[in-house]
Amino acid sequence: MATLSWDEVTTPPMESGGTLSWDQVTAPAGAATTPAPVNTNPPAVPLAPATEPAKKPGGIGTQLGIGSKIGMASLGQAGNKLIELYTRYSPGGFMLRQMAPEASEQVAQWFSGVSADSGQRAQELEQLGAETEGPTFARRVGAGATSLLPSLATGGAGLAAMAGVAGVQSFAGTFAEAEQAYQRQGMDPEAARRQAVVPAVASGVITGLITRGFGATGVEALAAAATSGALRQVMRNVVLQTGFEATEEGIDEAAQGVLAYLTFDPNKTAEQILTQALEAAGV
Repeated sequence: MATLSWDEVTTPPMESGGTLSWDQVTAPAGAATTPAPVNTNPPAVPLAPATEPAKKPGGIGTQLGIGSKIGMASLGQAGNKLIELYTRYSPGGFMLRQMAPEASEQVAQWFSGVSADSGQRAQELEQLGAETEGPTFARRVGAGATSLLPSLATGGAGLAAMAGVAGVQSFAGTFAEAEQAYQRQGMDPEAARRQAVVPAVASGVITGLITRGFGATGVEALAAAATSGALRQVMRNVVLQTGFEATEEGIDEAAQGVLAYLTFDPNKTAEQILTQALEAAGV
């Protein structure tokens, strides 16, 4: 292959008056001068597999503590919702509305706000529990045992009273949840309250019947023993009692999930219902 000298490259030929390009200098005569294609797509770099964030340190005691706080927050949600409903719809509330309608509405709204704040706190604690090490069932036991405080305050009036209190608490908690859901769907507050009555009543009946049907087992047995002085005897059979409690909580949660799907939460899936039931049972 012949090449040109530097003078031949830089000196314009007399007959053409032009110069030669570098490709014309180095390429053989008649060869194409198109530059070689450049690969603009670098090879893919494999990504590291995604890892779940590490959980906060904890154990059975930690989960029991979180569960007790969840129970207290749930009691606050239910209790304040009941006071709000009493203020709005009871005979005593009716008299108050007649004498001071503005003050009556302000009182009802205040208790409604406290109920909503308590419900939000319970959800935050649930999230904290899910991010903390330790058995889920311990958190459920802590929450369930705390929810029995109203029954214990009555002096242990018996299983029927416990079932009734559990039903009322379930009614109030579901009422608050359904009311908020209906408002998110576009209903005005008063219409949302009216619509929430049906799922709330059904929820209370379901929980009351399940609690009554399982009898003095689980945390109900522990609560009854605490008032009768037989706690040591019940603690000897604690494994059996926790098994009953897991079954009771799981069935109740599954029934509540189906109820929510049929009424105020039509987007709830069967997988979510099953997952929540298993979590409630501590599985």
